[in-house]
Amino acid sequence: MLITTVYDIKNQCNHVLHLKSEIQAYEAVINGEPEEKERSIKAELQISKVKIDGNWQYANGKLMAYFPKDSSCFLLKYGDVLLVNANLPLIESPKNPFEFNLKRFYGFKGITHRQFLKVYQYKFLKNEPPNVFIKFAINIRQQVDAIFTRYISTVRERNIASALILGIKNELDDEIQYAYSATGTMHVLAVSGLHVGIIYGLLVILTSFLLRFKHGNFIQSALLFVLIWLYALVTGLCPSVLRAVTMLSLVIASKLISKKSNVFNTLFVTVFLLLCINPFMIMEVGFQLSFMAVLGIVYLYPEIYHLIDIRNKALDWVWSITVMSISAQLATFPLGMLYFHQFPNLFLLSNLVVIPFAILIMYVGLGFMAFSWLPLVANGLGLMVEKMVWVLNQIILFIEKLPNSLWLGIHISVFETWLMYGIIIFMILLFVKQQFNYALATFILILFFCSLQIFKIYEWQNQKRIIVYNVNKGYGIDVINGRNAVFLSDSLLPSDKQKMQFHILNHRWASGVRNVNLNEKAVKTNFGKLYDANGFTIAHITKPFYNTFPKPLKLDYLIVSANSVKDLKWIAKAFIFNILILDGSNKNYITRKILNQAKQLGVQAHATAIDGAYVVGE
Repeated sequence: MLITTVYDIKNQCNHVLHLKSEIQAYEAVINGEPEEKERSIKAELQISKVKIDGNWQYANGKLMAYFPKDSSCFLLKYGDVLLVNANLPLIESPKNPFEFNLKRFYGFKGITHRQFLKVYQYKFLKNEPPNVFIKFAINIRQQVDAIFTRYISTVRERNIASALILGIKNELDDEIQYAYSATGTMHVLAVSGLHVGIIYGLLVILTSFLLRFKHGNFIQSALLFVLIWLYALVTGLCPSVLRAVTMLSLVIASKLISKKSNVFNTLFVTVFLLLCINPFMIMEVGFQLSFMAVLGIVYLYPEIYHLIDIRNKALDWVWSITVMSISAQLATFPLGMLYFHQFPNLFLLSNLVVIPFAILIMYVGLGFMAFSWLPLVANGLGLMVEKMVWVLNQIILFIEKLPNSLWLGIHISVFETWLMYGIIIFMILLFVKQQFNYALATFILILFFCSLQIFKIYEWQNQKRIIVYNVNKGYGIDVINGRNAVFLSDSLLPSDKQKMQFHILNHRWASGVRNVNLNEKAVKTNFGKLYDANGFTIAHITKPFYNTFPKPLKLDYLIVSANSVKDLKWIAKAFIFNILILDGSNKNYITRKILNQAKQLGVQAHATAIDGAYVVGE
């Protein structure tokens, strides 16, 4: 409780959130490795000073900054201290229902502001890393990544190898990321317990000869401890690796003092230690998935594995991987549905392929790094890694394209997630203990869960709703009737997967929409389109309009897009409407100008960029 209180921003008196006056400038240090995005360089900044009313004062806080791609931004690195001449914009709350909550996501990381900087707004002062160990780790990872770049020629295979071995995922292309996610194998691209476990197993075998010598147990344990932490340094001390290495360190320590370690105790001590360092880590999706996957494997694997006694070594190996996949999936799939709204139907098949490939690639990759100083050997091993990754990619892409490989569009609440875990726990207890009470509890929870789903389906089938989404530099409108929807949008939005996923699809899935029609029934006019949607008359102005009609058109709603209206007085003469809606495709200054005019004219107006999506109906 005390640690949580200390970490809570509300209790930090010098935090920038508590400053009343406007910030004119600030000094901050790059607090992590800058990440290259499609159009910018992304970096976390730790604020140290702020300028208010011409005076500098100490302050603290974090922000996520985006730098434009130019020659200077590529020189940015961990520990760079920058002077930024700009105000600090807060991260906004979601503007659409069920939209991903970026404010909450970053809030648990202590990041409260988000800023897109221009070249002239920031200036390099000095390089002063907050943590020399992190700087050392980042430098090592960058040097090893440079070796991958030198010896692995194809971009996609190089990026996959870097993700699998070093945990560098920011350069993965969208197609391959989607394929791994859809097949339930994304975990191999996030360096975590699986990777550390593979390396630990190899190191135990390689150092087993030390046990023959006096104090061999101590020497082996010390060497294992050093080597796994060295791997953690190579990965840049990423959180998922730190969790796994911390747990293994406790296992090594318990073996060293000749005590048989209880894996559950080790797991919970690891969690306790990590939460002591950062209590809000428990809210991170990666932490939750990692903890549940390990817990599932540790408890369920031996129970399921011993159900079948297989004497053939090859078949036993296949059964072992299958059981591991089932154990991890049983423990994590409710979280996957909650956060990612999907379930990989072919996870058994894909993991049966991916895990052996991951082991081979890891082993060859480690050899590749170890002998990178020998060009001839490095060329050969680099080529092997490249070809193995290529084969793995082709298999994953093939599985992803199989019919019904992914169940997409799932939406469950946090309460339903807990309910699903309750069902899983009581089913496991029923399987292990075989007592009537657990059967009864399982039946009651399943009945309650099914009742909730029936009620949701009834609501979905009887819903009628119109929603004008807030989409930056675009517009999208869903007319929902039951489980069907008509989607009205600009020509680019339906093909923009990122915008659709972020702004629109979550709401559709939560509304149970299954059929979407892009061919709207509308009357085309010289100003845009006229719709009759769910009993409402809607005019949608998408192009400049200055004419008036002999008689004003009577409407329920008037939607304005694409900066098509710059003066509301013309519109007030042509239409009689209840509410004016300005969507996100209008520029900010035009939106504010129209809102001011609406206030003067007594017109009820709603701007999605300011007020969020506009919803009609329930």
